[in-house]
Amino acid sequence: MNGFQSMSFNEKVDVYRQFDEARHEELEKFARDYQSMQVKLAELVADLDDERKSRRSWRQQAEVLQQSVERNRFAVVLIDGDGYLFNRTFYMNSHESGGAQAAHTLYTDVQQHLKANSPAFNGDMEVMVILCFNKQVPARALVEADIIQRASQLDDFFWSFTSSRSLFQVIDCGPGKERADSKLRDTYRFYLNSAQCEHIFLACCHDNGYVAELDKYRHDPRAAEKTVLIKHGNTANQFYNLNLPFTRFSSTFEMEPLQAVRRAEAAPAFVPSARRVPSADDSASQNSGEGTPATTWSTVTAGASRMPDRTRTSIGLSASAETFEPGPKVSSNATGDPKAGIPVNRVGQRIDRTIRPPAKSEIDRFQDRIADQKLCNTHHLTSAGCFAYKCNYDHEPVDAAMKHTLKYKARSIPCTTGSKCRKAECFYGHQCPWGMDRCTNDKCPFYRNNLHDIHDLEIAKFVPANAA
Repeated sequence: MNGFQSMSFNEKVDVYRQFDEARHEELEKFARDYQSMQVKLAELVADLDDERKSRRSWRQQAEVLQQSVERNRFAVVLIDGDGYLFNRTFYMNSHESGGAQAAHTLYTDVQQHLKANSPAFNGDMEVMVILCFNKQVPARALVEADIIQRASQLDDFFWSFTSSRSLFQVIDCGPGKERADSKLRDTYRFYLNSAQCEHIFLACCHDNGYVAELDKYRHDPRAAEKTVLIKHGNTANQFYNLNLPFTRFSSTFEMEPLQAVRRAEAAPAFVPSARRVPSADDSASQNSGEGTPATTWSTVTAGASRMPDRTRTSIGLSASAETFEPGPKVSSNATGDPKAGIPVNRVGQRIDRTIRPPAKSEIDRFQDRIADQKLCNTHHLTSAGCFAYKCNYDHEPVDAAMKHTLKYKARSIPCTTGSKCRKAECFYGHQCPWGMDRCTNDKCPFYRNNLHDIHDLEIAKFVPANAA
């Protein structure tokens, strides 16, 4: 203070000026900071409003989703139809009503299980059913057990089954064991991750192959909470180690194995030879009729001997005592020339005329003839003959019986043109010789050309043939 008093007037003025300038700068800094804080405060208020609105929106969406989940909850029943058959009484009833009865019983069993084991169940849960199978498997078992007469009756049963409940589905996965299994496994994984699916009933306990798949979810709480295994009449022991709950729908599914019943039945219109079991490559063999569905000659002759008298016809070849079933039925309204035209059904699919099964002696002669060199189909079975420059097959003359046997054998090779073939002298087959009701070969070559499951075998008309 004494130093300030000793300053000159001008020095004191400079001190006051510096103090005022410093104070002015501080005030300006305070003003800038205040303005910046006001901006940040406005931004924070805006962000808070946005967060509040966003949280409110998310809450509303969560409520809508929760309501949607609760409103659309459902249980799904996944069935491996290759191993699980419905109670035989359903099949033995009228096939249309039997399928509907099976669907109703299954639905009731699921509802009763949920009511007894789910405290929160209030009776409003939808039930979805997905049955995957190779239709040939249950059809063959049911026919052999004399529960149904024809495999096509299974179509009526499942049409009724699916039409009675809109969420009941039946999927024919075609031949091959793993097709149905794979589809069922993937479907299980899909519904396991679905929030709306609260219960999964698995009908697969006949097959140990599913154990490894289910074991992947041993420590998944969703699987333990959702999954229920439906017992099979022959439940594999490994399923009991999965720590998953079981239920039994004995009123819906057949719990006892079906027993095959020998039935007297007529031999098919065309009975293939038994020289070997066909493979998918059989249709590639183009001469001497190689590639025939599996059977035995004793089966052929036994079937013929059981045939009713009204179906027997004498043949003026080497085996005049052989019998065979008359050819496909011709509609009374059929049009066209029966002699020159190609027989087709109502949707234009070519229908093969009947060929008499050769006698065992004819088959033996045929096999002896082709032991060293196979016969040329084109040369012996067409009027034009074979024009190959270097044909590797036998063109030597054959008698009528040998030619008939060759034609019979060639019919077991599927035509590559399929059911649209209009070739006048086509000697290949245009539908499976055993038909969808009798064929038990999962690798039948007629599957590949869509010639296996031709339902309508009645000749509706005869259409003009192509020249070649």
